Amino acid sequence: MEIKNGTVYEIADEIQKNFFSSGSLTIVGKTGNIIRFKLSNGKGYGAMPLQHLEYMLRNKRVVQKLNKRKFLEEVSNAKDEGEEIV
Repeated sequence: MEIKNGTVYEIADEIQKNFFSSGSLTIVGKTGNIIRFKLSNGKGYGAMPLQHLEYMLRNKRVVQKLNKRKFLEEVSNAKDEGEEIV
């Protein structure tokens, strides 16, 4: 799994208390297997092992938020493949 700087992840409601009630976190750096992040609304920053972020992604504790460009690309690709968007 590739983790890029600037990627935004939505935090699930049930674990927001562990992140100062922040709704999302943004990746700001990676050193070795440590991920550095900042929380939304200036609620702080932190770091965690890459394996822990991967665990939270697998269990849907955090979900990658699509930026507008990525969303439009997916919609365009769906239309090209003949899928109906509801």
